Amino acid sequence: MIEVYRSVLSDLQPDAVAQASAEIRQIGRLYTETRPSLLGRFLVNGDHPDAEHSGWLLQFHASGYIREKALLKLSDPPRSAFEFVAVVYRMNDWVAQVREAAFAYAQRFFPLTDPKIVATAALFLFRQAGHLARWDRRAARLVEGTLYHDKVLEILKAHLLEVTDGPVVRVLRSALRRPDLDSFLPELARNAKSAAIRSCAADAVLNQRARWAEGYKRVWVNKAYGVSRRVPNLKHRPLSVTVNIRKHMELAAQDRSAQVRRVAASLLSEQYAKPLPWHANIAERLRQDRNLSVVTRMEFYFRKRAGAES
Repeated sequence: MIEVYRSVLSDLQPDAVAQASAEIRQIGRLYTETRPSLLGRFLVNGDHPDAEHSGWLLQFHASGYIREKALLKLSDPPRSAFEFVAVVYRMNDWVAQVREAAFAYAQRFFPLTDPKIVATAALFLFRQAGHLARWDRRAARLVEGTLYHDKVLEILKAHLLEVTDGPVVRVLRSALRRPDLDSFLPELARNAKSAAIRSCAADAVLNQRARWAEGYKRVWVNKAYGVSRRVPNLKHRPLSVTVNIRKHMELAAQDRSAQVRRVAASLLSEQYAKPLPWHANIAERLRQDRNLSVVTRMEFYFRKRAGAES
């Protein structure tokens, strides 16, 4: 029975954990009672053929006592990204003993988890990094170290090169909190199928810095009237790799997507006061671009250049 249940879990996306947790609890009637339910005692105490894997069901129980016992019973690594993320969520549980049990399990079995499973989970967890408020630094470091493992990052890079839809830029930007992916950025800027990924990577490479959002902040729209708006709080750091800026600027300026060409045009516009000799050819090419937003940036560039030279 539990084996069938686990095979069903393997078909669920990791971002479904929060919703699925409530549905599993409802369907399985895993509710809090004065004493642990018969199902909880039966499985957690090991008196059932499925007891070895029962923790994958009972970690969703409404009783923190049973969730803790269920996690302590787990005896094999996650078989799917859903199971991996479910344990991460238990490390953010509102019951301290459950968090400890989940951490103990993760410490033992996350290093043994298939990197493909971890990479699939990473596509969700990189975006969730700022939303897990209850876990402590040990848990955060453990999960981070697992997500940034070399084998996991190689799989993640291959995915980012091929994917064409979904929240891929949020994944890449979140992953750039650490420099582990910096060496992949030139290849992503050249060869990713997604224009959004190429644009993000080109922006990092050409500006020699990584940016990511860390929460939100309020900025004034009209301070006199008390009008403000909520915007992402952007953090940044210098890249840990150096590249041939001229080569990557030329590649960006010739990219098939206007989204990437705008990155080159914007950088030129910002550097109008200190142009390099090779800027001229790229600027002239972008001046003839078929995209209005690119042309507008170049009109700004040439107008400022003319003012600076007069």
